[in-house]
Amino acid sequence: MKLVVVLTAVIIFYGTIMLNLLIGDIMMRIMLPDGLVASGNVRGVLANANFMGLGFSFPMSFVHLLYHLLFVIVGFSTITVWVMLDRSQKIWGFIVGLSYAFSVASVWIILLMVFMFYDERIFADWGFVIIFNLVNLLLGCWLINKKVSI
Repeated sequence: MKLVVVLTAVIIFYGTIMLNLLIGDIMMRIMLPDGLVASGNVRGVLANANFMGLGFSFPMSFVHLLYHLLFVIVGFSTITVWVMLDRSQKIWGFIVGLSYAFSVASVWIILLMVFMFYDERIFADWGFVIIFNLVNLLLGCWLINKKVSI
C-alpha cells in the first residue's frame, strides 16, 4: 500500500510540475508584450531539462516516466526484502538484508560511475531496473512462501 501511495505521489509530482510550467507560461504571456515572449517556452524547458540538471524532474516521454516509476519500485522492494529477511531470521536476516540492500545500491553507484555511451547507458539503466525488480520479486515470493509475517 505504501508503494501505491509513493507511485501516486510521483505521478502527482510530475503533473504539478507540468501544470506549474503551463500556468507560468500563460501568466508570462499575459503580463509581457507579444514581442518579448517566444513561442514554445514549455517545450524549450523540457527539451533542455537534462542540460539544466533537471533531468530527473521532467519525464521526456511515457517510457521515461515508466523508468522512474520502476526505479522507485526497486527501492521499495529492496527495503521490503530487507524487512522480510529481518523477520524471518532475526539477527542473521538483518545482516543479510542490510548487505543485500547495500549491494543493490553499490551496483547502481557503480553503473553511474562507469563511462558509457548514450545508447549503452539506456540499456544499463533499464537492465538494472528490470533485473533487480525481478530479483526482488522472486526473493519476496520465496520469503512470503516461508510464512514470514511483516
